[in-house]
Amino acid sequence: MKPPKYGIAQWNCSTWGESEINAVIEHQHNQLGLPTSGLSTTPIFERAKFYALGRYKTGFGYVISIDSESLPALGVKQFVVNDIVRKPSILDDQEVILVAESFGSIPEQAVIEVTKVYA
Repeated sequence: MKPPKYGIAQWNCSTWGESEINAVIEHQHNQLGLPTSGLSTTPIFERAKFYALGRYKTGFGYVISIDSESLPALGVKQFVVNDIVRKPSILDDQEVILVAESFGSIPEQAVIEVTKVYA
């Protein structure tokens, strides 16, 4: 019998050991806000507005539009949650988690537009 290999053994959709898939699962798991290097995004404007306005939906917030086609050249990986996670926390978000190469900020060059939204 061969020993288990890093990132190969699976249960549910997590893998054995540290992996990008596990990070995606932890990032979105039950919307617990577990700390990862990822930034949650959605291609659905109304869902982005929902999150921008926060829990109490008072006042205003900002929706940032990102050029997803420019991300690979800027060193940013994109993980489509619905393609990776069997039971995403919020299926309708169509969440895409962005992770910068340095595990830091997403480069400003990726920003297309900032829209102020109101409750």
